[in-house]
Amino acid sequence: FRSEYAVTDTVTTQCICKHIATLMSLSEEDKEKLDYAALLHDVGMLAISPKILDVPRALTQEETIKMRTHVNIAESVLKQFLNPEIIDIAVAHHERSNGSGYYRGLTEENMNIMQKILQVADTVTAMVNPRSYRAARSKENVINVLEDEASHGRFNRSVVKTFSKNYDQIMKAVKKEADAILLLHTKMNQQYSLLYDNFNRDK
Repeated sequence: FRSEYAVTDTVTTQCICKHIATLMSLSEEDKEKLDYAALLHDVGMLAISPKILDVPRALTQEETIKMRTHVNIAESVLKQFLNPEIIDIAVAHHERSNGSGYYRGLTEENMNIMQKILQVADTVTAMVNPRSYRAARSKENVINVLEDEASHGRFNRSVVKTFSKNYDQIMKAVKKEADAILLLHTKMNQQYSLLYDNFNRDK
């Protein structure tokens, strides 16, 4: 991962997916597929310029088109290694139940519950994690946005209801897991820097 916030976003999405899936009584097999998909859903972002990802304003139309290619990139990379079912979940994180999402324009009847859970989790992540240009959104705001999206047919109502009803429980677990992963991430970066410095010194 190229940045700390990318690590935080990935862990947040993965953890939210895990808890919603458990609360909705998905099978162990489906929970495992969703977990891998959540872990890797944004891998295509590594091919997007930081000049686009980190810009402190709304994206231009041209920047938006480039940013959206991360889904296609992720699919082309993951299909070399993963079960197609996992890939189908991962690349559907920007789809919407009314067909307004991208990149395939899937609708409710064309998607499984794992795809619908990832869509909500990814959206929540974008709201609850702060950025350089804005603070994290409040619980009330997050829930209001989700319920509004569900009322307009963009998100699955059952998934939104499950998350909103259990918001505090889920987000408490997210913070605990994200903190642990970030600590590991920091240690790995420190070890890498040390090895890199030693390698260059020995050359």
